[in-house]
Amino acid sequence: MKASMSSTLILGSAIAWASLAGAAPPAREYKTALTTPTSGASTTAIITKASRAGVKVGTGAVTFYLKLSGVVDAGASPVTSTGNTFEVQVIVNGMTRTKDIAFDLAGGKTVPSTVKVPVALTDVATWGGVIAVGQPIEVRRVRVIEVGSGMDFGVAGITAK
Repeated sequence: MKASMSSTLILGSAIAWASLAGAAPPAREYKTALTTPTSGASTTAIITKASRAGVKVGTGAVTFYLKLSGVVDAGASPVTSTGNTFEVQVIVNGMTRTKDIAFDLAGGKTVPSTVKVPVALTDVATWGGVIAVGQPIEVRRVRVIEVGSGMDFGVAGITAK
């Protein structure tokens, strides 16, 4: 009788643990510093100050955000331009999806100071389907693309010092 009760308790604990082990951990935000691309590609825009990008989850939506500072041209003058692209590549349900967000620069900074774009979990165009609560979204790549040249001038990463 005791062995049977112990077996039931152990089996029940194993099932509970297995169901917990399969659940995605609660990751609420991805944030990254932006740095110069390593590709060596030539753009006229260069990030010279701490800048950041990220993805944050809220109830029923995911917000993509970008804050750039110190964006200068080859002559070290602050860049003012419209129609640049903030691009975030994600994987949802095994499929790669890309969210492109247009943004402007004035005096070397994003306008507004932090660009925020919320996207509903039901936005099929972005996600390829409706995202269920608790479903993981893998952030694969973050970059900022210069208008005109189409070249990356900022990517997720770190800079050695």
